[in-house]
Amino acid sequence: MGIEPSGLAMKIIRFASFRAFLVALLVFASAGASAATAAKPDKLSASDRQKIQLVITLQIKAFERNDETRAFSYSTPEIRKYFGSSRTFMEMVRANYSVLYMNTSREFLEAAIIDGEVIQPLRIITRDGEAVVALYTLQKQADKEWRIGGCEIAPSTLQAT
Repeated sequence: MGIEPSGLAMKIIRFASFRAFLVALLVFASAGASAATAAKPDKLSASDRQKIQLVITLQIKAFERNDETRAFSYSTPEIRKYFGSSRTFMEMVRANYSVLYMNTSREFLEAAIIDGEVIQPLRIITRDGEAVVALYTLQKQADKEWRIGGCEIAPSTLQAT
């Protein structure tokens, strides 16, 4: 089409590998970069599980409404600092994570704590009938609110029916 990507678009393109970003976040977090984040949990209460699923659901609803500010607000301070603005964040989401809000169905699977990280899987059936799993990492903040620290889309071992 002959349209040159803007500086902002180039930043998003360079960011396309979410695995690299996830590794960077884990290194950043393990270096003690977030004093605001509470200690890592060793178990999740039923209330925590509900709050975790609610924050993910609210972010997805904000994606669906194209509410950049609200969607960005559900991210951890580290994510907000990395992207700098809700606009940059949403451009990355639109480019790499549209399956989160453009699908035929979603179902939360059992959350787990793996190596001290809270992981909430979300099974998604894409509009093409493919089953994928969004693996969310979440952090409980000092104010006791859960925030999304990352998301990786992986193929599902389950088949769509």
